[in-house]
Amino acid sequence: MGLGSAPASNNTLILSLNARIQQFARRIAVVERNTKALTKLLAVNECASNPCQNGGTCIDIFLGFVCQCPTGWEGPTSKLSSEALGRSTI
Repeated sequence: MGLGSAPASNNTLILSLNARIQQFARRIAVVERNTKALTKLLAVNECASNPCQNGGTCIDIFLGFVCQCPTGWEGPTSKLSSEALGRSTI
């Protein structure tokens, strides 16, 4: 290995490091895009339309909602009467 090979070795190292940096930069860009998309999805309030009926309490969850139904009511939107379904409310 002569004196002339050191710069070539350094150039190879620099090119390799640059390639790794570019690869990480692309990965970071993907993470940033995904984070922005998730942030938009999380910002949507599925309870804004008041989907829970009959005094049910709406709980906003990721990509949906859950209703906490008061006694005597059930179903996804607290719309179904427990009595009409033949269920006891005691």
